[in-house]
Amino acid sequence: MYGPRIEGEKVVLRPHCAEDAQPFIDMLANSTVNRYLARQEPMSLQAELEWIEARATDPNSFGWTIEVEGQCVGTVGFDHISWRRGVATVGIFIGQPTLWGQGITTEVASLVARYAFMQLGLRKIQSGYLAPNVASGKAQARIGLVEVGRWRAEHFRDGQWVDHILTELHRDDWLASQSES
Repeated sequence: MYGPRIEGEKVVLRPHCAEDAQPFIDMLANSTVNRYLARQEPMSLQAELEWIEARATDPNSFGWTIEVEGQCVGTVGFDHISWRRGVATVGIFIGQPTLWGQGITTEVASLVARYAFMQLGLRKIQSGYLAPNVASGKAQARIGLVEVGRWRAEHFRDGQWVDHILTELHRDDWLASQSES
């Protein structure tokens, strides 16, 4: 399903639309952008449009396009939601390297964590990142995601096998951090 429009200080999270397909393809074609993504295979326009449509109808996912200053710059969403267990996997993709290091990912992660716990009633969100992607690890840690394991030598990047680090955040821990701020 598409999530509702959510406005932050720097970003707007809005439902996906067909016009997002080509910008997603263009961003994912950039080797600087996709080097730390688990999936690196390029998608066709048709496949990207089908992915956008599938997000609209899948009751076990929520997705948004990330906008900065009115421009599509990435996507965020929950996949594999287990409503019975109250758990979802969150993924964030910022496809504009010029925006990296400006707090965009942290703001997006904060907005979707709030949505997960306060609107969807989830009890836990899970995520992960490839070990060389230190910036992603720091952004996840800033909102409270903690390392809970790793898949050793899971992905081949830059001529070597790298670990896929697994993270999670429990609603109780998130609520405690909100009362501290």
